[in-house]
Amino acid sequence: MFLLDAVIIGLAAAFLPGPDFVLLIKNSLQYGRKHGIYTALGVSTAVIIHISVSISGFSLVIEKVPFLLDVIRAAGSSYLIYLGYKAVKSTSAAGYKINTLAASKDLHAKTSFNKGFICNFFNPNSILFFLSVFSQLVEGDVPMLINWLYGAVILTLVAGFYMLFAIGISQRTCRMVYIKYSRTIERSLGLLLIVFALTIAYSIFE
Repeated sequence: MFLLDAVIIGLAAAFLPGPDFVLLIKNSLQYGRKHGIYTALGVSTAVIIHISVSISGFSLVIEKVPFLLDVIRAAGSSYLIYLGYKAVKSTSAAGYKINTLAASKDLHAKTSFNKGFICNFFNPNSILFFLSVFSQLVEGDVPMLINWLYGAVILTLVAGFYMLFAIGISQRTCRMVYIKYSRTIERSLGLLLIVFALTIAYSIFE
């Protein structure tokens, strides 16, 4: 039963839309499969940390120091605004279409990894998701080894879905469509990131 719960939580974490997913689409389309996969790996690495702190009882720290969550929210929203602003402030359509594929050769894959990691690590929604849902899963007298097994199942589902999606959306056909409508798509994704950022920032003052 607990393993089934882990599968359900993993699927929910993978399929729920959020800034990580928007960033994955953006990097996969703009820079190609390699950067999409590295973005997925960055997100997955952050998920490992979220799962680890959930198992370690980090929710107790948040309860005692609630201001810490506001700091994380501020950092996360600021970074998303930065990413969104860069996307919205894209170059002219003609130059952008010409340089889109060439840019992937100049951008180091580590940059995409870092973006994916930072985006998820400072995403308070991810933090609260794992603290509230996953922490309940591992409560009780369940052996620590089993807890980590649950974590491994969730991580596998999240990482697997993100990588498969990155591979699928970075196919040549999808990228050709992206290049044709690059400025519109890029700015739309940028606006989505800013909307997520403003939603996170608003939650600080609730």
